[in-house]
Amino acid sequence: PLADGFYTIATASASGQQIDDGFSAYLDANPNIMMENPTNGFDQVWEFVQGEDGYYTIFKSTTRDSVMAIANGVIKPLGNLELAPYDSLHTNPHQRWQLVPEGSSYRIISKFSGLSLEAQQSPSGPIANVRQAYWSSFLRQEWIINETQGPGTTVLSLHHPVERQTRLYP
Repeated sequence: PLADGFYTIATASASGQQIDDGFSAYLDANPNIMMENPTNGFDQVWEFVQGEDGYYTIFKSTTRDSVMAIANGVIKPLGNLELAPYDSLHTNPHQRWQLVPEGSSYRIISKFSGLSLEAQQSPSGPIANVRQAYWSSFLRQEWIINETQGPGTTVLSLHHPVERQTRLYP
């Protein structure tokens, strides 16, 4: 299993894009989690915490109030991923994730739907949605999870002006 800590999540496909909180791309108006080119910013750092049941809660790195979740708790293919308020009682399985090793990468599977995370192909540019889909062995469904800087460190973002940046758990 992956140790609790801070990580970036990049697609195993050639693009190398990372899962992004989605706010920088849409000026804080879009709750969907997106794929975007690496920024070395808070927007692409996630905190993984494994529960006793083996499933992970994946927090936005700058707060324990928001987590990665299936949008509107919908069990269907192609449902988007979003940031949602954290359910500390773990009663929302759409906020819980299983990591399945696939060689040097992982599949990230929703406890709620049993579907895999997938980077949606974007014909119009570098930004695309992250959604759930049936497993099909595409590289856009495999994820490279890399440990990164954790609490108390300053991470600079190319997307956010310095006055909007904060420290991780000062």
